[in-house]
Amino acid sequence: SLTNSLTPVIRFFVRSFARWLGRSFIQVFIQARPPGSLKGRMIATMNQANFTGILIAGPLYQAFEAAASGLGWPISSVFWMMGLLVLPLALIYRLDSKAPLVRE
Repeated sequence: SLTNSLTPVIRFFVRSFARWLGRSFIQVFIQARPPGSLKGRMIATMNQANFTGILIAGPLYQAFEAAASGLGWPISSVFWMMGLLVLPLALIYRLDSKAPLVRE
């Protein structure tokens, strides 16, 4: 039926909108948090990090895809590889909570 064939399309758009909305709130929070004298640096740093991530993502995905196919694993194993790559960062990296506050 038409409803069953549209369900994946609707799910795709709902998930895409949710990701965009969540990312937008996080970026606004990060950009609004530093004092006015440092906002330009923060935005420039975020843009540079995004660009670097885009440059690295393609070759990294191709390497993980080649490893998965070489080992006979399903393509979904690439997501596990990416997760394992980011896991040390999530477990170890912490912001210094005792850093002095900079006031304008």
